[in-house]
Amino acid sequence: MRKIYMPSFALIVFFLCQLSVNSQPFTLLKDINTNVNSNGGNSNPGSLTNFNGTLYFSADSRNASIFNVGNEVFKTDGTTAGTVLLKDIGQGGPGDPTNLTVFNGELYFVITDGIHGFELWKTNGTDAGTLMVKDINTTEPDGSHPSNLTVVNNTLFFTANNGVTNNGEELWKTDGTESGTVMVKDIMPGSDGSEVSNLFNLNGVLFFTAVSDIPFIPTSQLWKSDGTEAGTLVAGRPVFRGGNPANLTNFNGTLFYSCGIIYNGNELWKYDDVNGNGQVGGINIDNASGDSNPASLTIFNNQLYCSATDGINGRELWKVDGVDGKPVLVKEINTAAGMGSDPTSLIVINGSLFFSADDGVNGRELWKSDGTTAGTVMLKDISAIGSGNPVLIGKSGFKFYFAANDGIHGNELWSCDGTADGTVMVQDIEPGPGSSDPTNFLEVGGKMYLSVSTSGTGRELWVANAPGNGPLPLTLLEFKGSLSNDNSLLLWKTDNELNTKSFSIERSTDGRHFISVGNIKAANESGIHSYNYTDANIKSLGSSIVYYRLRQMDADNKSTYSRIVALTLDKQKSFAMLYPNPVRTDINLTITLAKKDRMNWMLTDNNGRLVKNGYYELGAGSTAVVIDGGNFSAGTYLLRLNGELLQQTIKIVKQ
Repeated sequence: MRKIYMPSFALIVFFLCQLSVNSQPFTLLKDINTNVNSNGGNSNPGSLTNFNGTLYFSADSRNASIFNVGNEVFKTDGTTAGTVLLKDIGQGGPGDPTNLTVFNGELYFVITDGIHGFELWKTNGTDAGTLMVKDINTTEPDGSHPSNLTVVNNTLFFTANNGVTNNGEELWKTDGTESGTVMVKDIMPGSDGSEVSNLFNLNGVLFFTAVSDIPFIPTSQLWKSDGTEAGTLVAGRPVFRGGNPANLTNFNGTLFYSCGIIYNGNELWKYDDVNGNGQVGGINIDNASGDSNPASLTIFNNQLYCSATDGINGRELWKVDGVDGKPVLVKEINTAAGMGSDPTSLIVINGSLFFSADDGVNGRELWKSDGTTAGTVMLKDISAIGSGNPVLIGKSGFKFYFAANDGIHGNELWSCDGTADGTVMVQDIEPGPGSSDPTNFLEVGGKMYLSVSTSGTGRELWVANAPGNGPLPLTLLEFKGSLSNDNSLLLWKTDNELNTKSFSIERSTDGRHFISVGNIKAANESGIHSYNYTDANIKSLGSSIVYYRLRQMDADNKSTYSRIVALTLDKQKSFAMLYPNPVRTDINLTITLAKKDRMNWMLTDNNGRLVKNGYYELGAGSTAVVIDGGNFSAGTYLLRLNGELLQQTIKIVKQ
């Protein structure tokens, strides 16, 4: 390991200056638990979930005014006043909600009301619309304990124990109604159940692991289900079945997972159902019949990356080609015999793979890779006096966020744009050497939320405006355009302007290279504000389509961009444009129409299975719309648009 030494004054100044330049304004959203005698004054926000653009989360609110509410479901619009209790389900005691999951336009979760025990509930966002779906276990006061909530097409699957002696914990499903909430199959008769876990949606089919009563196969096996009892069966031929599958991952429409089998150890496997017999093949990383124990399976550059050991080099970064399945060691980062660098926190962003690793010299730091040995390098030595210990917690726009310790400010929030200079501490939330220990990062509605711990308020939820290429810090309610003769008329509407200086209107003829064509001063005050700008004589540009975006400038000269609006000079032409593609989270679509139209849309996966659908009532001109893609798995999708003026199919690649 490296030598330990005290940082110089110059090094301290460097970090302080870096902090000052790159900090983001995270502030306490609300001190939900103000009673230090109750749970240490910590509300411990968790299960952060985006439901219709509003953040829902669990929190412990026991305080002086509502002492007995306990851990319940809260929701927030990003303001203190708008951070409220959804409903006191626990009736004076803790409800302890978990498994928050969006399904068919409602939010589902598991909670106890103090009477029926832990059961499945749902909400439309209102007190009156927050209801128990079904009392599954009527014999045990502790309830059925649903878990592993997983959406597949129009069905929500989960595991539960109905309290019946011969059932135990098994696979269940619901369509959101009491009568439609039923057990799929009693896989392992008896009170212990089949220990169903690892529920995973692959191309509209549910895969999971379970223990059954199949002779000579006592370990957990790979199963699949179409939602029927007859269609719930072991995946694969008996001779190929392995034990205890885990780390289920979708790689180009094929299921990859880790699995142990006698004579091979725990290795990387793939499931191939193309030939109809469910053939399973193993990929040996440790050829000495040991356990390679692959973990952190991540897709990058059309290859599958994972952390694994070959029994020689220790745990390092490996990659597997989806065609021939040949495993390749990317790089022996820690060259000490048999030690390994133990890569963790793998994430793909801006065309590179990032991860945390220990090279045995600099300690555990942030690394990046392009998939080659030479291109796998330490990105930044965060701590000069030990390990920075970066731990991934989330991403927003073209940055990812992680917790790390630079040896001076404690364990705080950092961000990375893919470069060493762009890897910076966001904010010293707990000033000095203390640590705020950030966790549970999520971006919702143009705001970033974060659970942090401070000496003043305990562990609470903090909030900041999303930076960079994400949504505008203000709320952009509307941005659209239309043609008036040969002029472009752009209209936009905002709310909650704060520290906003101006809007620069930028134009492009290819959708990539933009120039500023105008500037409008912002109102910079609360309330809803409408703006318009006319770009004259665009016909002279000689382009059939003209693209526009807004660049919002803050008073401190920081800027962010809106989504792109496209206008066609052919007044009879209607079209839709997706940008960017591939997509990372939301599907940002611009629809241009010659006149008002009702636009029905349907999103299907690569096998034609319905994922989501809806409709838009759109006026003439160009309108930016968004389809929430945060819950979609990586893969290829088809978006079909059908209206009177426009029938178009767009291929979408979700990263």
